[in-house]
Amino acid sequence: MSERPTDHAPALDGVRGVAVVLVVLHHWEVGVDFPIDRGLLGVRLFFALSGYLITTILLQGRALIEAGDTTLGAFARAFYARRFLRLLPLYYATLAGLWAADVVGFRDELWWHATHATSLLVARANAWVGYPSHFWSLSVEEQFYLLWLWAVVLTPRRLLPMMFVTTVLAGTAWRSLGVLAGLGRFSLLYLLPGCLDALGVGSLLAWVHRERAPYARRACLAMLAAGGLVLLGATLATRGAGATPLSHALAGTKGTAYALLLGAFVSACAARGGRLVRVMSWRPLAYLGRVSYAVYIVHPLAFFGLRHHFPSLRGTYALWGLSAALTLAFAEASRRWFEGPINARKSRFPYRPR
Repeated sequence: MSERPTDHAPALDGVRGVAVVLVVLHHWEVGVDFPIDRGLLGVRLFFALSGYLITTILLQGRALIEAGDTTLGAFARAFYARRFLRLLPLYYATLAGLWAADVVGFRDELWWHATHATSLLVARANAWVGYPSHFWSLSVEEQFYLLWLWAVVLTPRRLLPMMFVTTVLAGTAWRSLGVLAGLGRFSLLYLLPGCLDALGVGSLLAWVHRERAPYARRACLAMLAAGGLVLLGATLATRGAGATPLSHALAGTKGTAYALLLGAFVSACAARGGRLVRVMSWRPLAYLGRVSYAVYIVHPLAFFGLRHHFPSLRGTYALWGLSAALTLAFAEASRRWFEGPINARKSRFPYRPR
């Protein structure tokens, strides 16, 4: 079984490219008057895509287990080993570099980042914590991987759709009810429960594409319509309402609306053809998607590092150009000489034992 279950959908690399561009534009303060938080929107797109891809792998693994082609233990070992090789070497190498550079405040927070608890750190502080703050989304991903395998593989087959829908609603409930409970903004938005709707939407789509493929287009259109209606309803209900508990609770549903819209976008890009698939398969965009992990890790470090050491560049095109050059050079070097050789070792951990 291939780790990439979407060989028929090269446009999904383009989806990664779009997501990382949104995050970069936000962190590099390009067009600061943009009305939507592009960073959070880009991360939610990553989450929807991750939910789709990871759940597809897990559903395929569940099928192997049920057919007797592997065991739960063997599949879990392969899954976590492959996730480790894909994500952790570059992540820990970056942590080592930040420690060696003695970045202000980093050594005091090292164990939060090293244990994938950055999301807990920013929630605890209810504020960003410095250069590695963007690692919050990586910690959410790791926590999700740790738990989601068991949820997908052990849930009775007939209850899987309900479990995916419940996951989506749990994300909505966390933000909407959390406001009434007095949770801080960072706890509402940047902890795993507050991201479950985006991850759950992608997971539900993975199930539809695998188990109900003829209805995939209808599911995409239904998510598009539902997302638009929820967004419109929440916007109209909160217009002119002021900062009341009810308006904040309703505003929490907007995140789910965006998750549904982004999920519809992922679903359309996972199709076998069409104009959107051709556009999202554009080579430069697909390349950016393939190196998006390294780009995501290093882009704010390059930008804020340059701005700190060369304050005269602040707010200039030169700062953006140099940041882009450094980021892409790092990502390409990592792909060729670091991530690539390490990822090649994933073949040692097949999902179907030889």
